Amino acid sequence: MPAYTKRLVLIWLVPLLLLLAVVPGCRKQNLLSTVEAVPYLGLPASVNHLHCADMKRLRGTQFFQDMLEQAQKENGGFKSVYDGLRQQVGFDPVQDLDMVTLALRGKPQPNQPLSHVIVLARGRFTDMAGKLEKLRHWLGDEFLIQPPPFQTSRHEASDITINKMTARSQYNERIEFQILIAFPTENLMILAFSPEFMNDTLDVIASVKGVKGINNSPEWVEKLKTARISATMWGYGDFSVMPEQQQVLANIPDGQAFTKITNYFYDLDSDGDFRAALGFVCDSIDSATKLSATLDKGRKMLSDQLAASLPPEAAETIKLPTRLLVTTELKTSHLVLRLTAADIGKINAEIDKMGSANAPPRPQ
Repeated sequence: MPAYTKRLVLIWLVPLLLLLAVVPGCRKQNLLSTVEAVPYLGLPASVNHLHCADMKRLRGTQFFQDMLEQAQKENGGFKSVYDGLRQQVGFDPVQDLDMVTLALRGKPQPNQPLSHVIVLARGRFTDMAGKLEKLRHWLGDEFLIQPPPFQTSRHEASDITINKMTARSQYNERIEFQILIAFPTENLMILAFSPEFMNDTLDVIASVKGVKGINNSPEWVEKLKTARISATMWGYGDFSVMPEQQQVLANIPDGQAFTKITNYFYDLDSDGDFRAALGFVCDSIDSATKLSATLDKGRKMLSDQLAASLPPEAAETIKLPTRLLVTTELKTSHLVLRLTAADIGKINAEIDKMGSANAPPRPQ
């Protein structure tokens, strides 16, 4: 082929290849960079409950720092798990996680209590694949019976490696845990407890044709308009009353108001001041109005109970229920609690004082 012909081919070929690379439908789409930034967008639309925590913001709040310090002092289950992950595995869930999304879908399989759970997290996971063996040994020390080494497979559509291990619980041998972990990037981790949930999520990330994720679900788009997704912590989910609970509610005055709830959502922010909100979406405007009246009645009863059971010195704690605002907006009943940093300081001081007064005398 003459040199000028080769140059002519290249002149046309290079722009054509670039065009094919950017025109939608001409190349394999992938949501990986989007999910790395916003983890919950990698979830299948079939999830029933969604909970998100901005760990980067949360660990900077005084509220969280105080809670972590207290948990470390109490030497309970949290301290054991937290110290084990840091010291034996080399992973600090408080410092290494920036955004955590937990989702539930359906009900767990028999004898597999976590099979309906998946976690997507953004953070720092450098060399986490190399720490899986340490994780296996730690799980064997604390929770599982002789967990085998992780086996690897590859999700074909996304080309993402899945690390899988199955073992039984030390506390109940009938209970089995399937643990599947994937690190699509150094900043993204996916933890699932069933192959189906992991594969469905990776199908969403790989944009497999016909697979609907939260990112392209009209139903979830409407749900997320209700939730305050800019909050430090927030969640949204289906609400259903179990048959045994229905009987209990039937015997409680106004208890039937709770059986009309279809969905719930919440959000929490603590940046000096504290704000917590809880919403119940009902099957009708009338149901939401009745539920708000029931909640307001319960708020007043709680206020009376605190006034009767706490000493006058606990004035700010006694006033807590009166700070709850109960409102109704169309089919939704809202509860909102707002506290300033000064309010929180007074309440904490009262709780500490009451705790000291009720503590047993120190031995001489």
